[in-house]
Amino acid sequence: MGFGFNLFVAPLLFLLLIGLIIFSVARIIYAATINDWSIAKNHAKGWGFAIGIIICFALLVSILRVFNTKMEVTKDDIYGEYIIDRNMFKGVQADWQYNRYRFKVAEDDILSFYLIDGKTILDSVKINVSFVSRRSDRVKLEQLNIHHILSTNPTLHRDIWDFYYSFYSEKYGNMYFKKGDWKPLSVAENKEIERVVSIPMRQRESKRNQAKNLLQEHPEFENYTLHQGLKESIITGDFFGGSIEDIAILIKNANGEIGIGIIDTKADKVAIKVFGGKADPFEISDYSWIGDFTTVPCGDTLWSNYIDDFRCLSAVPNNEKVTLSYNAIYVHAAESCGGGFIYWKNGKFNWLQQE
Repeated sequence: MGFGFNLFVAPLLFLLLIGLIIFSVARIIYAATINDWSIAKNHAKGWGFAIGIIICFALLVSILRVFNTKMEVTKDDIYGEYIIDRNMFKGVQADWQYNRYRFKVAEDDILSFYLIDGKTILDSVKINVSFVSRRSDRVKLEQLNIHHILSTNPTLHRDIWDFYYSFYSEKYGNMYFKKGDWKPLSVAENKEIERVVSIPMRQRESKRNQAKNLLQEHPEFENYTLHQGLKESIITGDFFGGSIEDIAILIKNANGEIGIGIIDTKADKVAIKVFGGKADPFEISDYSWIGDFTTVPCGDTLWSNYIDDFRCLSAVPNNEKVTLSYNAIYVHAAESCGGGFIYWKNGKFNWLQQE
């Protein structure tokens, strides 16, 4: 409101004051001309009333300006602990994030991002930060893409009395953090989180049992067991373009090396493809780095985001983009760089790098 006041209201008040002065001088000259000074006296009363109105209006605008001007955030304001703002989007998802993530900006200009389980810190990432001044000081991360929440610089949002930051995550969307100390949720809130989270856990357990049965059915998996180190060890999709649901499973050999088993459920017979080991088509002997194991929807554009350097989709030539009418597989290291798209085309599996 400060800018609008200076640009519009202040000049308007100035023009109004000049107009009153000109009008008053004209009335005095007129009173002197007809020798009737009662006109000037009456006008003086009106003049005083008008000035009073202008002063009251200016005071009102000044007060409103105070209550509508966003605070200026300085480095000293930014230093401190940050927690998920549960009031931004209330619900179990916000409560779960509150129990899972927080961060701290220290006076040595280091941002410490914490993966937590309630009050217990499970892991942390430290990043050097700098400050960019645009009306207010803003945090700039000196290193990006080391975590899905830290893939871009945070956005500063200013209110009248406080401020908050939003981070964009490809998994969760916008996540809102406010300054404050972490405090335990109530017993009822924690029980609701456990209840909601347990639903997909039961679904994943059912999938694991399905995967174990499949491994026992097919002799190609005789030397493998189900890898259970991820939330998703089994995914489904039309990976061969046969309009039939196929199955991909993370498997583990006796040496602890991880591979991928794909079951091609053709109408005439089932075919098995195994990734990992010496015969891997991409010369990847061990897929133990996989943290994300998901099905890519039909029609999504597949592309490599790294050739000599990072590049965005708009910078990729059309002849390097792949669009399929069936599913692909996406594998990636958990919360770090390294991975790619695995897709079937021209009678073989292909790879597109995704850092």
